[in-house]
Amino acid sequence: MAKEGKAILICPEQLGGLTTPRKPSEINKDKVINEIGEDVTLNFEKGAKEVLKIAKIYNVNKAILKEGSPSCGVNKIYDGTFSGNKINGMGICASLLKENNIKVISSEDLILFSKPRRVEPMRFFTMFSIPSKAPPQINKMLEVSI
Repeated sequence: MAKEGKAILICPEQLGGLTTPRKPSEINKDKVINEIGEDVTLNFEKGAKEVLKIAKIYNVNKAILKEGSPSCGVNKIYDGTFSGNKINGMGICASLLKENNIKVISSEDLILFSKPRRVEPMRFFTMFSIPSKAPPQINKMLEVSI
């Protein structure tokens, strides 16, 4: 979709100033903490706000998000204990997009309802479906493979 100009690939964590790869992070109460105990909440909040800005520029109405992520989880997020357990909940970016009337779709739901075919591993956290072809410079700037 991105190569056809129908989507923009974005990583909220990178837009918030975190590196790839990065330490795993989970939401614990009202903070996002990485596995070594650092509070990275501000990075996640900044990244979500940047994603929303881009979504508004391109009149985005749908976002496909990586399930389980503290940014992009749509239905499930990790429970904050780094034990691998998931709980019902939404990531910071997913919540912000939904609050702003952008439909959030789980990457897992997308795979479940797509036609049977060989599925490549997802190489993005957030994919916006955009109504018209984005200028080449925005695609180059925003396509972030991880």
